[in-house]
Amino acid sequence: MKPGGQVADYIGSNAPLIQIVSHEWEIIEGLITRAIDETSKSETDRRQHLKWNAVAGMQRFENGEIVEDISDDQRSQFATLNNPIDVLEWYVGEPTPDGRSNGYMGDPEQDEDGNIDESTIKHSLLHLEDIHTAMQDEPLFISWLRQAARMHLSNSPANRTVILGTTRATYIQELDKEMPVLDIPLPSHEMLGRVMDDCVKTAEEEGMQISKMDEKDRTELIKSTMGLTVMEANVAYNKAIHAHEDLTTGQIPFILNEKKQIIKRTGILEYIEPGHQRVGGLGELTNWLSLRKGGFSREAEEYGLEYPRGLLLLGFPGCGKSLTAIHTAKTWNYPLLRFDIGRAFGSLVGESERNMRQALKVAEAISPCILWLDEIEKGLSGVESSGQTDGGTSARVLATFLTWMQEKSKPVFVLATCNNIDRMPPELTRKGRFDEIFFVDLPKHASRKDIFEIHVGDKPEESRGPMGGYDFDKLANASAGYTGAEIKQAVVEGMHVSFSEKRRLTEKDVLKALSDTYPMYESMRDEIENMRLRKGKMYKPAEKGDSEPLPKRKGDTIPLTRKEKRRNPFLD
Repeated sequence: MKPGGQVADYIGSNAPLIQIVSHEWEIIEGLITRAIDETSKSETDRRQHLKWNAVAGMQRFENGEIVEDISDDQRSQFATLNNPIDVLEWYVGEPTPDGRSNGYMGDPEQDEDGNIDESTIKHSLLHLEDIHTAMQDEPLFISWLRQAARMHLSNSPANRTVILGTTRATYIQELDKEMPVLDIPLPSHEMLGRVMDDCVKTAEEEGMQISKMDEKDRTELIKSTMGLTVMEANVAYNKAIHAHEDLTTGQIPFILNEKKQIIKRTGILEYIEPGHQRVGGLGELTNWLSLRKGGFSREAEEYGLEYPRGLLLLGFPGCGKSLTAIHTAKTWNYPLLRFDIGRAFGSLVGESERNMRQALKVAEAISPCILWLDEIEKGLSGVESSGQTDGGTSARVLATFLTWMQEKSKPVFVLATCNNIDRMPPELTRKGRFDEIFFVDLPKHASRKDIFEIHVGDKPEESRGPMGGYDFDKLANASAGYTGAEIKQAVVEGMHVSFSEKRRLTEKDVLKALSDTYPMYESMRDEIENMRLRKGKMYKPAEKGDSEPLPKRKGDTIPLTRKEKRRNPFLD
């Protein structure tokens, strides 16, 4: 159900108190105006629309426009309403001896004796704008909100509703059962199209010559602002127009740069611009991803194919998990959003869950996209003891994420990486959360050869010489058990040596750097062997074939593992 329909349903059912969460004051005003239209059967039962904020005070609206022609009595009443408590006390009123409320009734007519003509009483709606600070700091204001939540029981002839406009969901224990909270989604494609058209119209009125665009270009420009609020999109379009004195698809990179900065300011999501990274090896994984490349297309939807849900990459640090995420975004040509779950946690009650919902809402608005959760187990550490350590916040954040993963209908592909699956909450790794779990092992000989060719080949030819001058099989043999990151670093170290000696890089430089490296497998033998035992059972291998045995230790100074320390008593 759309939020506009929910607002109309609540108003139509005479709900006395609603909270609407959004930064978009124009959207909230539009929702309220449409809800009043939808719930008005005739002019006599049409609700008056009142709005109060700390700057403009109390105002009356009709069809989205301020009503200037109000009675002197109402104008004088409005002038006395200087703070939220005064406003609620005036609007809600206190019970009279006959059990009826003496609150706002729409400036009704009175006879000479002061008796109210009930036929002139008006139903109404009061919108308190940006009211979240008062909801946190004013106990008396909360008491009046509790009175407002009971207005429908006051026997008043006027139906009244208080709408609290907030920029963040504010939960009050006293109103937990009486105040619905509506979270307004980010603007749709159609709404952003209206914003763009309005920006173009304004620019043309200022004398600019804006190029006419066809439907395809228009769609691409609108897609470039998906995930932004109306105000943010308005700024992005206007900035592009005034910087280039036009608005065409040529300005999309400019708009995307603005979008990156806006998303980055959330502090939780980061818009990643994929480079030209290549992935060495991992044939099973790359084939799996290639098969699902078109899974978000309209043709796939018409075929009856469900959207790909996501992928969990498990493996050792430096083996290409993060590189695969960036490479996938590049080859699929979808936006890549890196989601740092740790940044979602806030100090205020409910803030962490709100940050999680907001991040997921942005991802859905930008969809189709790839949501990249790097080292997810670290962001969700402490979930099992959450009730004792953080009041259950970590558990609630995880529950929010799991519910979204299960129920999401938008094409958001979740690509999570993990170094240690034993630290992952088991409910996150069960079947159905991700389409597949892949194990990224230490690269085998052929993959190491590919990785060397990639990293040496990326260097300028005048620095590394001809590619034929390298025996990549020899380099692959010398780097058995090394990660892709360690291989890359060996090339970098060799380049530093050759640069300092003012000559080209050679194969000997790289071999020397490899021999000076203390590889990860030396310190993580137990962990590597334990993870390999579950390959093919708990998770699929990212590369065909059996794992290469770990090389023997390089010296006696390295401490032995528990398994290596065991002695055979029958040898004595």
